[in-house]
Amino acid sequence: MFRYFGKNHGLGVSFVGLLSLRNASRIFCRELTAAARKRGAIGWLEKTPRHFCAVDRIRECIPECSFVHVVREGLAACASMRDRANRFPGQFGKESGIKFMSSIWNQAIQSAAEQYGARDTIVIPYETFVADPVAVMNRVSRKLNLPDSRGTSPARPAIGEMFSAYQEPWKASAAGVVHPANSKASRVFSQHEILELQSRLNLRLYEKLLKETQIVENVRPLTPRSR
Repeated sequence: MFRYFGKNHGLGVSFVGLLSLRNASRIFCRELTAAARKRGAIGWLEKTPRHFCAVDRIRECIPECSFVHVVREGLAACASMRDRANRFPGQFGKESGIKFMSSIWNQAIQSAAEQYGARDTIVIPYETFVADPVAVMNRVSRKLNLPDSRGTSPARPAIGEMFSAYQEPWKASAAGVVHPANSKASRVFSQHEILELQSRLNLRLYEKLLKETQIVENVRPLTPRSR
């Protein structure tokens, strides 16, 4: 993002080091907002799963932002991580171990459970979303005080074209039509690995979160934030 910004404003990448995190965040948001408006979009979404590790810091730097946690069944989520590591070993080869995958999933579920109920946060089960993406996105839009999809498929992201020089090919499918993805567990894990994963995953917390999670259609605007 900052490489793109620097190139389009005649600045070197090194200038980022001179910015505070808050100012860098403002530039980030300003540039994406301008790009979204230029394309006739009503907003933008930054999709980086590891952001769950820094929710409080992001909230501090960008108080007007909202968070959407999409939680997926543990074994399927870990299988997706293993598949990505197999396809892109240069970037993710060190992230295919059972201990690492189970730990990162447990942390993500813990973060979603802790943030659930915050006024700026939505938690959505992956399986619910892919089963009826239009209905779910309409509910999300109402909570975020955005226009509904009006019965059509959610719009495909357009801002990704800004970063063609820094593509992340493992995210290519994010710009396509939403459809259920079959679990890759039986293909990428041995039976022993499946059993080890199941023993490590915090499935009890996940099941509790699923029972508690619901998208409330009739809600007030997101600000001010409260729990």
